[in-house]
Amino acid sequence: MKNSRRQVSEDRKRRIGRRLGPRNWEDQARPMLRGGNVMYEVARRARGMAAGGIGLMLELARRTGLVREI
Repeated sequence: MKNSRRQVSEDRKRRIGRRLGPRNWEDQARPMLRGGNVMYEVARRARGMAAGGIGLMLELARRTGLVREI
């Protein structure tokens, strides 16, 4: 049993390492992340998401001119 747990743990670490490894992106003519209209939905049993503020940060960057400067 211990060996299988160890193997599962090692596999998870290996997959995380691949995702977090350095990447060399080619130059893009357009932004890689383009957002449209950001819509938020509130349910009766509202639950937060870790990525819930990404749309807000993108809109802030657009309105302040940060996107053009970058």
